[in-house]
Amino acid sequence: MLRGIGMSVLLSRLKDFSAAVTPPPSDFLSDIADDFAQPDLLAAPVEEPVDVEAVRNEAYAEGHETAERELAEKHRQALDAMEAAHREELAALRQKYEGEVAEHIGQAFQQMTTAVAGAVEAAVVRVLSPLVEEKIAMQTATAFASKVAGEITDGETGRLQVAGPERLLETVRTRLAAIDASVDFRETSEIELSFQMGDSVLVTRLAGVVEAMEGLMDE
Repeated sequence: MLRGIGMSVLLSRLKDFSAAVTPPPSDFLSDIADDFAQPDLLAAPVEEPVDVEAVRNEAYAEGHETAERELAEKHRQALDAMEAAHREELAALRQKYEGEVAEHIGQAFQQMTTAVAGAVEAAVVRVLSPLVEEKIAMQTATAFASKVAGEITDGETGRLQVAGPERLLETVRTRLAAIDASVDFRETSEIELSFQMGDSVLVTRLAGVVEAMEGLMDE
């Protein structure tokens, strides 16, 4: 009986742990996050979607514009090179042409002088043949024709006229330096060559020769 009472006394003195409730473990990091969380600051910014097609079109337009500029520059350079080459070719052709024209004019002058002298000689022979011996007629005609040719060269009887651009005239002057006194130069846009010798001059000279020969025969 005493043992039972003693046990009851001991048990009554022990601390009753059955009533104590153990609190759940605390999540320290979660508490801090809850205390300091600011949704407006921590939320990630929303990026606008990229318009891939627009970017592609813009890049294509820029590349196309650059390519056009490069092609235009290359085209301009090619045209400049072609124009420069064309100018050089024209200058070479012009120089060659002017030289050939000057040479032709010089030859034409000599040919015209020879032709005039030959015509004068033939005319003198025809005039003198009925009056004097053939040998004398030929000698007289040859001498007279030679004199006429000399006077033509000296610019006394006929005048060679050359008309054309000043650049060509300079070339012709150089070519005809030996007979420049008998050549008239006239600056024009067109190239012309003429030889002027009035018929009255030849007739007068021929008439003088005939009269002289007739006087000798009458003596």
